[in-house]
Amino acid sequence: MVFKTLIMINGFEKQTRDLTSEELRALPVLIDGFKKLKGKKQAMTAKSISKQMEDHHNISISGPRMRKLINFIRINDKVLFLIATSKGYCVADNEKEIIDYVISLKDRADSITHVVDCLIEQMKNNENLLK
Repeated sequence: MVFKTLIMINGFEKQTRDLTSEELRALPVLIDGFKKLKGKKQAMTAKSISKQMEDHHNISISGPRMRKLINFIRINDKVLFLIATSKGYCVADNEKEIIDYVISLKDRADSITHVVDCLIEQMKNNENLLK
């Protein structure tokens, strides 16, 4: 089976490295679990999901690695409409929840892009301070 690849992030190689064999073993359990979390009222935090994985499956997953697994699940369409809310992760049960989440992601991406642009401009304007 061919999967879409995940991006390794510079400076965060340990957190964003490829999935381990243990994490790949956790995927079917996570996928089945997420499919049951329909709507915001069913949302679960990454911390509580990690605890259940440890307690019931003897699989330890840190916060950054849980995000990596969730990213993998999303980009490979393993759980459709898997979103994050202030209450945790769940499957959106209406279009508004999806749209709100997409807007939130775009806003965060735009904010990061703005910081990048400002840092590049600072480097251009202050080259002599960096020597």
